[in-house]
Amino acid sequence: VNCAIHRACIRGRSRCRRHVWGNMNEVEKWGLKLLRVSSWKPIPTDKHGGYVLVTQQQLAAVHNDILSHPVWYQEHDDVNLEIMALDVKKLAFNIQRVTEETGFVQRALHQWHLPSSSVFAQLQTLCKTHKEQGAITHRNVHALPNSKMAVLSQWVSRTLQQHLLSYPLI
Repeated sequence: VNCAIHRACIRGRSRCRRHVWGNMNEVEKWGLKLLRVSSWKPIPTDKHGGYVLVTQQQLAAVHNDILSHPVWYQEHDDVNLEIMALDVKKLAFNIQRVTEETGFVQRALHQWHLPSSSVFAQLQTLCKTHKEQGAITHRNVHALPNSKMAVLSQWVSRTLQQHLLSYPLI
């Protein structure tokens, strides 16, 4: 291990001498490579952009605990994307009719049909570390960076922001 750290440091120093600046230095790349092949997984914390390391088994147990909670998640046998698409189309037509925003339906349907878009989110966790000693908890975070309903969601967000900005702050 010391030999690998030494080589990574030498490569990092060499790059600095040549003024080749990357997004990460060699030691960071080496550390991430070790992390990828290990049984440890980083989980973001709620403070200062930090991370905690947990084993893959611990992370699986956290995910199982979150997913088995009946208040948050219910199992569905079938997700019918065709019916959802029709509902999105109807909603987009109604929004376009009310707002008179031309092309809204086309944008909403285009987003829906993108191969990279999805209706299924990834479950990620955030570690809440500001608890008492040993009372660390996890918060579920749903990550859906390319939602099939992004155009509709953006419209809702814009509409709510405009409405909220019309009220004076107390």
